[in-house]
Amino acid sequence: MQLLRILSLFAFLLGIATATAFLGYRYLALASEYRHRTFMHLQATQDALDVVRARTVLWKADAEQVRDFVDLASAQALWCIENLNWLESMAFRGLGANDALAICEADILSANRALALLDHVEQVDPGLRMGPGSPFALRLRLAPVIEEMRDHSRAFQPYIDTIEQRTWQLVTVGTTLTSLGLGIVFLVLSRLLVQAWRLEAAQKDDLVRLSQRFSLALKASGEGIALFDGRGRLVTCNQRYRELSHVRPDAIRPGLTAEQIMLGALAHGFYPNSPTTGRNRDQRVKDHMTRLRGQENGVPLALTGNRHVVEKLSTTTLGDTLITRTDVTDYVRNTQRQAEHARHLEEVGREIERHSLTDALTGLGNRRRLDQELNSGHEHSGAPLIRIDLDRFKQINDVLGHEAGDFVLCTVADILRRHTRPGDLPARIGGDEFVVACASGTTMEQAENMADRLLKDILKPVRFGNKRCVYGASFGIAAPQRGQTDATMLLRDADFALYRAKTGGRGRIEVFSDEMRRVANRDRKLADDFVEALGRNQIEPFFQTQHDARSRTLTGVEILARWRHPVEGVLPPADFLPLARQLGMEGDLDAAIFRSAVTALERLRADGIDVGTAAFNVSAARFADPEFVTQASALIPGQSHRYAFEILETVSVETMDDVVRFAIDALKEAGFRIELDDFGSDHASINSLLDIRPNALKIDRRIIQSLGDGARSAQMVGAIIDMARAINVGVVAEGVDTEEKARILAERGCDRLQGYLFSRPMPLEDLRAFCLDRGGRRASA
Repeated sequence: MQLLRILSLFAFLLGIATATAFLGYRYLALASEYRHRTFMHLQATQDALDVVRARTVLWKADAEQVRDFVDLASAQALWCIENLNWLESMAFRGLGANDALAICEADILSANRALALLDHVEQVDPGLRMGPGSPFALRLRLAPVIEEMRDHSRAFQPYIDTIEQRTWQLVTVGTTLTSLGLGIVFLVLSRLLVQAWRLEAAQKDDLVRLSQRFSLALKASGEGIALFDGRGRLVTCNQRYRELSHVRPDAIRPGLTAEQIMLGALAHGFYPNSPTTGRNRDQRVKDHMTRLRGQENGVPLALTGNRHVVEKLSTTTLGDTLITRTDVTDYVRNTQRQAEHARHLEEVGREIERHSLTDALTGLGNRRRLDQELNSGHEHSGAPLIRIDLDRFKQINDVLGHEAGDFVLCTVADILRRHTRPGDLPARIGGDEFVVACASGTTMEQAENMADRLLKDILKPVRFGNKRCVYGASFGIAAPQRGQTDATMLLRDADFALYRAKTGGRGRIEVFSDEMRRVANRDRKLADDFVEALGRNQIEPFFQTQHDARSRTLTGVEILARWRHPVEGVLPPADFLPLARQLGMEGDLDAAIFRSAVTALERLRADGIDVGTAAFNVSAARFADPEFVTQASALIPGQSHRYAFEILETVSVETMDDVVRFAIDALKEAGFRIELDDFGSDHASINSLLDIRPNALKIDRRIIQSLGDGARSAQMVGAIIDMARAINVGVVAEGVDTEEKARILAERGCDRLQGYLFSRPMPLEDLRAFCLDRGGRRASA
């Protein structure tokens, strides 16, 4: 019984020893497997880290490669945890593997972080170059995570050693405690050894396979890759590195240093402008290697044949050096083409700018060029400005055609070029308008002399084909006042002088003077006051009476505008009509006078005074208003026959457009009378008379003024009256200031007379008194 108990105990102990020995060998195999997987983990993390470090910017293709390595490493850590059942896990932890398994768990977390960053690489905008979300920034964030995984591999190795040591202790104890189980233990150990041998062979196969894969990766890589040992000697490189490093790729052999490789390439002219002496080559190689070691982003190199590479250098913790060469020829050439394109665009932009500052017809500067140079205030500072406007140019265009007009403009441009000096700017700023901006330092006397020479040349007739072009020009010259820098003011002064030259008879030169400045300032002040004057009803109607040529009875009035200025007093139309035209308010002026006059005349009618037909001057702007006819009819319903509209000399048949013609026809249909003003002047013509078919025409006052001085004036008046009678049109003579003129007009058959002989333009109350004193007609019921 006791032996049985001993045997049972021995058998129990032997079983424990055997189990202990078996478990020991089992854990030895597991430790070997862990060591193998630790090696695979270390290799995978190192490969991933090499890819990350080899890239300046981590793109999607790179991320996929790194993801494979990270997945491989994570699988080893996961195997180390999940391969044990709960009993083995407890025993394994009893051998001191708690910290080792904790490292595996931490490594899995690091792998998940790395994979999360790689997922973000696939989603990031490739155009984003900088910032925390750029591919460059993600690469910087990914490298530490993979380094952490690599450090886990290294930290795991000591725990494997400890576990193996403790396992051997268990095996030794188990073997010592039982000799009877040696055979069984030997068989078990033999079996485990065989498994270990097989595992080692498999591991060797894996290493060979990894080596072959590395060689294939080197060959397939689009980049040149070279590995140098701690002494700087070439260990291995791919064919691409050879091609990108030397004109003779077979000259690159293991054992050479990077410096020797580059010196050989320089000697064979592999780099543009290669130094010819050995000393210069040594210095260039030394400088390049210094830059290469100090530039993390790599050093660009130009190769022969307009090829370009970027060379990068990185070192391992074991002292090895990895040098890569990336072919960036396409990128550099594209950049060069873009730079060339940008230069071309810049040249085109300058050419466009030049054309935008040049008049296309004459080749002179245009208004924009003039404004730029005047506003720059340098080349023409303090110098006079010559304003030129051609005379009779419209007649050349109308009679000889626009080609002749263009020829004249080009001729004038040539004249300006001949007579201007370097620094002067001749420019065409309008149809037949030119300006010469004199160079700084030009005196007023020199500017006047230049204008005089220009005028003499311009007055010379020129021939266009077999046609003779006769034209002239008017000049206005102005110089800036002391301290004046406003180019607009200088142009305005020259315009005013030009206006004086044209109104003074054309073909003249006028210099802007202090008197002109005083008048111009007054006109500008009046222009500023004009808008306010309309709003305050300061512009009011005056009335000049019209009388029957034979009975002298009152037949009507002409409505004339007067401005009752609070400072200047009562101003005639000559003082403010030009202002209204410049401000584009002729239509507003006509409308205001029409409303005021109608109200005043209706007031007289209400008092029993009938002045007959009221005639209004109407500007082209008022005729062009589409609401004109409607407004006029609405203001005097049922009384249109008492009102006449005089078409001013600025509206003639040659200048009328369809809108004005329509307005005249509409006024006739509405019952208004139409009278043609200033007949016999430069504007009104027989064509106007025939085309408009007015109720009456008014003989121009200049014709009437000469009446009585000779038979010729009387014959002209008679011819006009006879012509009007032939087409059943009434005749009104204005400017009648003597009894003799009134008598001649009556004898010739004129219908109505108007002038100072009968009355001067008067306000409403004076008209009322005039009518009452002269027995004005009573208004009909």
